[in-house]
Order: sequence, then C-alpha cells, then structure tokens
Amino acid sequence: MRDDHHELPTPRTTLAARYVRVVLTCWSCRHQRDADLQALIAAGRGDVPLIHLRWRCSQCRSERIDMICTSHARVQPAPNQSPTVST
Repeated sequence: MRDDHHELPTPRTTLAARYVRVVLTCWSCRHQRDADLQALIAAGRGDVPLIHLRWRCSQCRSERIDMICTSHARVQPAPNQSPTVST
C-alpha cells in the first residue's frame, strides 16, 4: 500500500469539480442522499481521501453504507446516435 495519497479524491477536490456528486446509500434502511462535502471540509476533514472516510446513516445510524461518485448531469447520447447498445 502506498503512503502517497495525493491523487485520491477528497471532499475538497470533489467539491471543486462541480460536476461530481457523492451519493450514499444505506444497506439497512435503503435511505439515500448526497454526501455533505461542505460540512466535511468545515469539520477539518476536507483533505482525507474519500475511501478513508466512514459514513453512518442519518436515519437508522447503520454503518453499512455504499458510496458512489457520479456526475450531476445526465449523460445524453451524441447527435445521430441511438441511446441503446447493439451487440
């Protein structure tokens, strides 16, 4: 394992890349919401890599949380292309 984590996304770098969102989903109660990255930065954890953060559900307090990084915008097919994939 490398001690050099400068290339891993952090709350600060993810928030700066305005097109990225971090979605959290609880496996226990299926509650889903976007991570409050601004609150993490304000709490002094803005430079901790996202993979090292531990999340807890705000409804059931479970620690069984999935984290997904995705874009804010919906991806549209290019002009003159079908949105389906042919095999």
